[in-house]
Amino acid sequence: MTKSLFGVVSLLGAVALTAAACSSVRSLRARIEDPGSRTLRGDGLTLKLPPGWRGWIYTHSAPWAIVQVANFPMRWAHGYDDGASRARKHLKPGNILIVLLEVEPHGGYAPPRIHPPLTIRNSDFGAVMESVGAGVPFARRSFSLRGRQFDLWVQFGGDAVRADLLDETNEVLGTLRVGKPRGYLQIAAG
Repeated sequence: MTKSLFGVVSLLGAVALTAAACSSVRSLRARIEDPGSRTLRGDGLTLKLPPGWRGWIYTHSAPWAIVQVANFPMRWAHGYDDGASRARKHLKPGNILIVLLEVEPHGGYAPPRIHPPLTIRNSDFGAVMESVGAGVPFARRSFSLRGRQFDLWVQFGGDAVRADLLDETNEVLGTLRVGKPRGYLQIAAG
């Protein structure tokens, strides 16, 4: 093996080891919150969940938080399914899935700044997204809160936007508190 080829192989090996180390650190930093608690806390975000709901807050190596909560037994996908596409495939009528993605500011675009409480409106439904089929009750709302930017996705099981599901969703969203990112990961499941 030539010196330059050996150098490239060594560099690639070092990169692979670094990536593996970073992903294991991410896993080791995860903590499960007290099972009796109904509050998710992580990376400067707090969200209260009603009984029967479960969810988590996590980050990747980038400092952007990801929140996934649902009123059905959604399975943790180890951070490799940020949009909760696996959970969306199993929605049944009456199910609610909420995904909140913190997004990086880019290109001078700034989503509208809002003041709490966060809500989703009936008019937010009908959003188009490649991975969501036509006629599926799906809402998308971009917003900025306390200097952080987010993309909110809400999907209901079934084929209609029901008022009771909208009310339940807004009860959960209304508990969102946004603070400064703390740069740590915490998972909480109900």
